Amino acid sequence: MEQPKKKERRQFARVKKTLYVMYHPYGTTAPWNSATVQDIGEAGMSVSTVNESTVGEVLEIKITTFLKPQPIILLGKVVCCEGRGSEKRNWIVHISFTDVKEEDKPVLQEFIQAFLKSVGKG
Repeated sequence: MEQPKKKERRQFARVKKTLYVMYHPYGTTAPWNSATVQDIGEAGMSVSTVNESTVGEVLEIKITTFLKPQPIILLGKVVCCEGRGSEKRNWIVHISFTDVKEEDKPVLQEFIQAFLKSVGKG
């Protein structure tokens, strides 16, 4: 029997692009962890990491772009965390952006639009 298709809930397009980001739990002095972006859009992203996250956890995220010398720093809420592999040594973490500084919003939008254009979607 054919599986019903999931309804797309994303408001903005996502682009699959390999990109590295740093993150840690918001409001802590925990060390920064690295993650590989699986896809990214104006409202969120999915990352691959070796660290498990808790659904609902708020993360502080640094994204380095070619558009400005300092990284974009934003907050995102973990909406899903899926273990991969038989021993679950890798995790796919789905993050919804909750707070992006006003001055970084156009930079993030331009950054994502550049990626969308590079894959013929923008």
